[in-house]
Amino acid sequence: MNIKELSKLFKVPLSWCYKQQEINIVNQTTGVQDKISMFVKDIYECSPKSLWFVEDELNKANDKLNKLEKKKLWLDRMISNHKKAEEIKIEYIPKQADYNIEEIKRVPINRIVEIMPSGFFKNNPFRKERSPSNSLHLNRKTNRWCDYGSGGYGSNIDLVMKLEGCTFREALEYLSGF
Repeated sequence: MNIKELSKLFKVPLSWCYKQQEINIVNQTTGVQDKISMFVKDIYECSPKSLWFVEDELNKANDKLNKLEKKKLWLDRMISNHKKAEEIKIEYIPKQADYNIEEIKRVPINRIVEIMPSGFFKNNPFRKERSPSNSLHLNRKTNRWCDYGSGGYGSNIDLVMKLEGCTFREALEYLSGF
């Protein structure tokens, strides 16, 4: 899975994903620098017979450190570029009506679709079933649904978006009427 897919999956900006990679690179760099320090110390303490081995390991560690530093520079550029692009996108988003998302998420899912007392949906609308479904379940405490057949899950907003094939904004508008 690439960075863009991860960004979409977790609904976070690309710059944040690149920043997480950069943190990982910094941690790896610290580990390699510790190894290099250990090898430099070993050069002075090892026997002449094993000197070649320590020097070889030291060279490998230096090569890895150079690759990590190049990757970190690339990640710094990517973070900077994506932050600029995200700032530009934010500036041009047209203003929308203010919705209280927390209040909208409290709209019970059973007001949107018919739910059986057991918590399962009467019919699974994603599969056009005609009999009661045991694959689509509502957790009444959290007001979240889970489709065991497809692995889909989410809040009432996600359900409306999936059922109606609409955008987030349109789902908010629809649910604000309840």
